[in-house]
Amino acid sequence: MVPIGVDWTEVNALDARHINQLAIQLGAPTPDGIPDGVYLSVGSITPPIIQAPDAESARRLAQELQGTSLKVVAQGRFHLNRSLVDVLIKLLQTTADQYDNAVRQAEAARVHERGREQ
Repeated sequence: MVPIGVDWTEVNALDARHINQLAIQLGAPTPDGIPDGVYLSVGSITPPIIQAPDAESARRLAQELQGTSLKVVAQGRFHLNRSLVDVLIKLLQTTADQYDNAVRQAEAARVHERGREQ
């Protein structure tokens, strides 16, 4: 195998989109019964605005929404083969660990700053 680099600079031309909904499903089975990969759908929902003159009216309006559903605005749908699913899992776990470490460092710095101010 010959190593070939990849260039991700084109991604900078895309707008980042907010997503807060995910759906993942197996692909249809192939003739030998193995799923044809995994489908990943991403989208977002925006909670409804509830404007009311008082808390009791807001509670009533919110109760009226119970049992309804919010439409997901689809942002993308992707097909991944099984080996790419493993890569995605590893990348997400690594990124989640980095995020958690950054939060811990920021919180520690905040505590340290508060101690210096007192």
